[in-house]
Amino acid sequence: MKRNLDIVDKHSLRRLKRLSLPGHVVGVGMFLLVVLGSFLGVSAYNRSGNPGPWKVFSNYGTETLSGACENSIGMRFRPLPGHGAVMSIWETRMSDFERFVAETEYDATGDAWAYQDNHWYQSVYSWSNTGYEVTMDHPVCSISWRDAMTFCAWLTRKERASGAISPNQHYRLPTEEEWSTAVGVDAGQGTPGLSPSLLERLKIGNYRDTLLIDDYAFTSPVGSFSPNALGFYDLGGNVWEYCLDQDAAQNRVIRGGSWLNHGV
Repeated sequence: MKRNLDIVDKHSLRRLKRLSLPGHVVGVGMFLLVVLGSFLGVSAYNRSGNPGPWKVFSNYGTETLSGACENSIGMRFRPLPGHGAVMSIWETRMSDFERFVAETEYDATGDAWAYQDNHWYQSVYSWSNTGYEVTMDHPVCSISWRDAMTFCAWLTRKERASGAISPNQHYRLPTEEEWSTAVGVDAGQGTPGLSPSLLERLKIGNYRDTLLIDDYAFTSPVGSFSPNALGFYDLGGNVWEYCLDQDAAQNRVIRGGSWLNHGV
């Protein structure tokens, strides 16, 4: 009985936290790809200088990329099968985007919406003012597609200048097809195996569910849940992610669902 009461108490607390916001705020974040184009070299050491599985991008063209790697700002990547690219293993973090803004003085345009009283409205919140507590390891959200593309362009210039990637390699958002490959479904299909009944039994992602069993009232730090078979985290839940594509109505494609809903 005590266990059931604990669940109810945690549920009530997280529900109250969500209700403290003036409307449910929905923001979109991003995963990144490095399009290889040719060989992408990596060193044999991680950022601490000790041998490890996370290799630092360096000396491009000297060896093929065959495993996990890490770039100059600490973003981690794994190969995306069949696409000649590596993809970030989790959503772009607050720390990554904050560094971009600090180095460029970029004024992010933002794209936060909130749902209240049965309608959507443009929210006053932004990537730096989420309306709830976050750490530098939480995913950046409430950014626009233009913000995401500008971040990719900045990181491409930065990594090319340091020699981490070659002049014909670049960072960009994944296409919907590439995103679907990473999650393990065909393009256009939803995230598999994430029914509400399953979510009530397993802590498999930061989704909306009846028990709020994931311990997070809003977004969660990246990598808080188990990775999928390819080693990618948070492709379902937490925050929506932009894709490179536009749909037939010229809207930007977003995938993955968020803490406020189920996977799409």
